[in-house]
Amino acid sequence: MNYCYGWKNKKAFTLLELLIVIALIAVLSFMSIMKYRSWIESNAINTEIRRIASMLQSLRMEAFSQKKRFRIRVSSDRHKLLIDVWDDGSWKSYKAYNLKEPFILTAPVSVTEKGTFNATSKIIYNGTFNYQGDDCIVIYRTDVRLKHC
Repeated sequence: MNYCYGWKNKKAFTLLELLIVIALIAVLSFMSIMKYRSWIESNAINTEIRRIASMLQSLRMEAFSQKKRFRIRVSSDRHKLLIDVWDDGSWKSYKAYNLKEPFILTAPVSVTEKGTFNATSKIIYNGTFNYQGDDCIVIYRTDVRLKHC
C-alpha cells in the first residue's frame, strides 16, 4: 500500500490551488508593471536633466565663441527653459526649450561674453515623482554639474 498523499497521487489541481496560482500571477504582474512605469519615469527625468546640462555647456561655448551674452530662465509654468540674448541694449528672446518635466531655477543666470556664468544657481527637478538620482544641475562660474539636491 502506498500511503503517500503528496503530489504523486493527485490527478488534477483543486480549484483553491488554481485560484491561488492565478492570484500570485496577478500580483506579480501588477508589481512588475508598476516597477516598469517607475523605471520609465525615472529614465525620462534623467534624460531631461542631462539634456539641460549639455545644452547649458553648449550655450556657454556659443557665448564664448560668438561673444554674446545670454540669460537663462524657467517659465512660470515650469515646463520651458527660456534663453534670451543681449542685443542692442535689451534682452531678446533667443530660444525656448520645452521640458517634459517641471523644473525650477533658484537664481537668475546669465552667460557673459567670456563664456562664464555670472552667478551660482541650481536648476532643480520639481515634479511629483520621487526621483532618487541626480535631480539638479548646479551652475557655478564655468562649471555645470549634476548633483542630488
